[in-house]
Amino acid sequence: MATPVERKEDCFVFGYSLPEDGYWLHLDYSFPDIVPLLEELGVEHALQEVLLQENPRPTTMRMGKSLIVILRGINLNPGADPEDMVSVRMFIEPGRIVTIRQRRLMSVQAARDKFEKEGGPENYLDVLETIVGHMGERAAEFVDQVENSLESLELDSAETRGSKIKSELRELKRQILIVRRYLAPQREALEGLVRHFGSVVQDDVEMGFVFRSHADGFIRLIEDLDLMREKIASAQEEMMNRVIEEQNARMYALSIVAAIFLPITFVTGIFGMNVAGLPGTDEPAAFLMVAASMAVVSVGVIVFFRMRGWL
Repeated sequence: MATPVERKEDCFVFGYSLPEDGYWLHLDYSFPDIVPLLEELGVEHALQEVLLQENPRPTTMRMGKSLIVILRGINLNPGADPEDMVSVRMFIEPGRIVTIRQRRLMSVQAARDKFEKEGGPENYLDVLETIVGHMGERAAEFVDQVENSLESLELDSAETRGSKIKSELRELKRQILIVRRYLAPQREALEGLVRHFGSVVQDDVEMGFVFRSHADGFIRLIEDLDLMREKIASAQEEMMNRVIEEQNARMYALSIVAAIFLPITFVTGIFGMNVAGLPGTDEPAAFLMVAASMAVVSVGVIVFFRMRGWL
């Protein structure tokens, strides 16, 4: 049975001793004494650079009997943005696993809570699978939240075209793009882990299928994110089409009004010229005659539009 390891270093967050002289150590690489501790654990210098690099992308690397796995989890820390994904770096060798982080990752904490209730991990593969499983669950929770938000916005966008909905759709799309950016290589990292199962990690067929299912789960999440991104694009296009239709309707109405009043404007423009020789200037009934002719022309334009189906 695994037992907790006594904390000795500032960068040492917690750990468990595993059967057959194995162990799981969880470290914080923001402390300055992390490098001496990694050297004491036998981690080569080249691997230290990989483990401690800034803003790493999810990947799986093999060097001899050692395996480096870098994954990113949804940031569920209080007050944090979920798309600000937190990285966890893992150094794996047969019998032992060292996980390293800077910011707190809820998936690792959930794995620790589970082991404290159940008496500790059985082996280092149990640690790895539990962390990956919790990361997949939290990613799925985030995708479900985005999907629920999108459904609500789709209903609202069908009734209104307010700028608030447009900004919320843009923000939702931004979150999807950022999360997808890291979930796609995360799937590849898990597939690489499965490929190295026989050569670095102990040959456990059942556990290999488990990690394959986790990789497939991330594939489904990526597909869901792609589908939601297309839905957002469709909703934005629909809102834009409604705006264009409303603008066209207004322009059409203005064009009809302008066409009706164009002959009247022409007549008033001619009779409004202040020059000699205008007919009817000395005729008392001239105004009524001109007004009647303008009314007849306007009615004629309206009738013409209706005959052509334009009105």
